[in-house]
Amino acid sequence: RSSCALMVEGNVKCWGNNYWGQLGDGTRADSALLRDVRAPLNVVSIDVGGAHACALKGDAHVYCYLRDEKAVIQRIFPNRFAKDALVSASSKLELPGRQRFQIIANTKGVRETVACYAAERDVMADLPSAVSGSDFAPLALTTLDQVRSAFATTTRNRFEVDLLLEELLTFGSYPGVLNIGNYTEKRNYLLELTSAYLYKDLLELSSIKNAPKMRDLLRLLAYQIGSEVSLNELANTLRINRETVINYIDLLEKAFVIFRISGYNRNLRKEISRHENLLRNTAAVRS
Repeated sequence: RSSCALMVEGNVKCWGNNYWGQLGDGTRADSALLRDVRAPLNVVSIDVGGAHACALKGDAHVYCYLRDEKAVIQRIFPNRFAKDALVSASSKLELPGRQRFQIIANTKGVRETVACYAAERDVMADLPSAVSGSDFAPLALTTLDQVRSAFATTTRNRFEVDLLLEELLTFGSYPGVLNIGNYTEKRNYLLELTSAYLYKDLLELSSIKNAPKMRDLLRLLAYQIGSEVSLNELANTLRINRETVINYIDLLEKAFVIFRISGYNRNLRKEISRHENLLRNTAAVRS
């Protein structure tokens, strides 16, 4: 199990099991020692469950969304019956509570989700129209992750941005990945993408005879992200000639798998002779 402590300075420290990342330190490593939680200061209350930990930071503006069994997302709070999003730290938000609407669970056994997001200020006017919308009206969204991303961007909440950054660094920013909320589904999507696009279409349509060498080249480039690349070194490591490496790199660049950054030198004539940096278009394929 895991535990958390609210310090007198208003920050939070947690320890124990971290299988689900509930310690809030940005990792999934268990810890017998107190770990600093990447959360805002001035926390007034904390709650720890079997696989989660929540912190309440004073009064906050709260916005809640429902994703129903048909994957339709709508804003349910604030709404026409409760127009003020401000929720006091000394009170609790009940949905629907005394508000004149109902949340009726479906009888098909399909999962439905209610997700709430908090901000220190009223951010409704700053949210994209696809996220703010009208209360109880279907939004042009497919996942609650899109809602979370919009709040992270709008509120500039360091904790939320850190979580989003970690996810982007892990899975990349392919549009299809961003629209998937489940980590396992994200991974399966990327595996299918690399198998169908990078290795099948790219290799077959380009009539590359030595497919393993292309895969090995991609792996070598992934290990040198952001570093200068030596074509001779790549050729020697792969045991193919330099011209073949150049052709493979040109093909990968045309397919938008990598892109190159030319060397820099104050002397423009010498700049041409400098090595180039080759960057993967997404970190997800490497992962």
